[in-house]
Amino acid sequence: MATTTSRSARYATWLSIPLGLLISALLIWQASYAAFSDTTVNANNSWATGNVEITHNSTTPLFTIENLAPGDTGFKDVTGTYSGSLNADVALYAANVVPSEHTTADGKTLADFIQLTIQGSAGGVFDTTASGVLFAQPLASLGTSFDGGLGPYRATGGAGQQGTFRFTYRLADDTPNELQNASIKVDFVLEARSVPGAQRVG
Repeated sequence: MATTTSRSARYATWLSIPLGLLISALLIWQASYAAFSDTTVNANNSWATGNVEITHNSTTPLFTIENLAPGDTGFKDVTGTYSGSLNADVALYAANVVPSEHTTADGKTLADFIQLTIQGSAGGVFDTTASGVLFAQPLASLGTSFDGGLGPYRATGGAGQQGTFRFTYRLADDTPNELQNASIKVDFVLEARSVPGAQRVG
């Protein structure tokens, strides 16, 4: 009789374990199912970049001059238009400068004797604060990078701002005989770079 009672006790103990787990799970499920809830969603967040875009009105080289003699001069105008959506700094510089092999005894090229004057339009160069003579030195002294060029001049995004530059050249009176039949090629570059903005709220 004692053996039967002991077995019954063990069975009851074994059965109580899964039964207890089942009851606990039911209580947890019931508590979760019965909870109140609410959500709110701020949807469709997005980010998109703006752009910088600058063009000019000349479809041919400003200058294709031959048979220059000391004292010869001339000028051309070019207008840059900024139409990007972002505020930008605009700089003017020279690139791809290719002189001929003609040099003077002290290593100077034709670029050292072409006196170049660059003027901003009366209305200003993009930001209306720069006008008059922007550069008046030999072509060889014009910067060859954004950081070393003329400016930068501030252009406001979306405003379609323009800046007109007048390039006037003059071959120096003291150009030496060694530079007869010499030549120089150069690209004039207008570059726009977006201006980092302040922290935007909203």
